[in-house]
Amino acid sequence: MKTAHNLVISSDFKDYYDTEASSVYNENSVVYSRFLSKVPGKVEELKFLNYLGNKTIPIMPVSKISMDVERVVVYMDLHGHRGKGKLLMRLNEANMLYPNKLASEYFDTNPGITFKILYIGKRRFRCILRNSDFFTENEILDISELPSGYNPKIALPIFSIDYVQDRSNQMLACDFNSVQRLDYLGMEKLLSANDVISEIYRAMIEHKI
Repeated sequence: MKTAHNLVISSDFKDYYDTEASSVYNENSVVYSRFLSKVPGKVEELKFLNYLGNKTIPIMPVSKISMDVERVVVYMDLHGHRGKGKLLMRLNEANMLYPNKLASEYFDTNPGITFKILYIGKRRFRCILRNSDFFTENEILDISELPSGYNPKIALPIFSIDYVQDRSNQMLACDFNSVQRLDYLGMEKLLSANDVISEIYRAMIEHKI
């Protein structure tokens, strides 16, 4: 049975909860615009997280990275997510091939592991993921629910922040996913499609989106 909330989704991809959204728009509809093609990009995302007080990975042209660094992540597409548009290579190689591209140090403290804090409305989850090809979130190692609550500084119904561990074991934010797919995270095992729609609807009312 569909939820009673009159939520319409406008998007460029499908997710598992879409079937419970309203397919008819009217004057009382609440519209959730969810476009991967419109995400702001790496630099803007990290600046935003920094502005909110999060410690983030340093990102700069390859040529300006300290020679003490062994390997770097080179960003070929600043709008790419889930491993797209990134290359992992040794710094000396990156300096020869892409000296002006933006890059960040690759931390091998927990190689191939992403720590993600996920918000779905007021529901919060900590996800630990193993990446294939170093970057693509592929295998779910653990998902645990955190105390619920909205984030008043980020007025979005669904989003996540990804973290990596640096050489001093400090957690640094490396990605802000203002649009976050839930299907590949297996969230349908924890939240039904109706639950997600209800959380989105209530979050949009709460944040006055």
